[in-house]
Amino acid sequence: SAFTISLLKLTSPNGGEDIQVGKTWTITWVNSDDISKIMLEYSKDNINWNPITSQPVDASQGQYSWDVSGISCSKTNYIRISDFADSRIYDINDANFTLKQLEITIPNGGENWEVQSSHQIEWDYCNVDSVILEYSLNGGISWIKIDTVKANSMKYMWTLPKDTSTLAVVRIKDYDNPSINVTS
Repeated sequence: SAFTISLLKLTSPNGGEDIQVGKTWTITWVNSDDISKIMLEYSKDNINWNPITSQPVDASQGQYSWDVSGISCSKTNYIRISDFADSRIYDINDANFTLKQLEITIPNGGENWEVQSSHQIEWDYCNVDSVILEYSLNGGISWIKIDTVKANSMKYMWTLPKDTSTLAVVRIKDYDNPSINVTS
């Protein structure tokens, strides 16, 4: 009697990625045609699983935009994808991935700072070693580096430029992975 051989493979994240808390990440997979719906779950220990979606996802989409909000950062994280009709068919990322977090607390918008005055830039972080501090006078179209500092300092005394702007913003980037960043 014939039997089915199915394919369900998680392709991203599959291990080694840095994913920023508070942003979205595209989970991707490949599957055989016999799998029509899948479930997506998240774990920090590869034992206790939490649903990413409340309803099954159409497997033919091959991707799901995961809102990584409300999850605390961690260095050991896992995604499990499983066949909704038969949960024995599943895949888990081959190695863990890291959830990182950066948040600017000062400036947070609305400040009115005088040219060439000194003010603290302050931030919160998790799983980031060093940060690159930058500013923009044109709302983020172009950036000027301020400095690179250890993330655990959580503050930096900055002397503002002599130029005026109504569109000034500050950006903090993970030195090791600049795609992990936040703008004031």
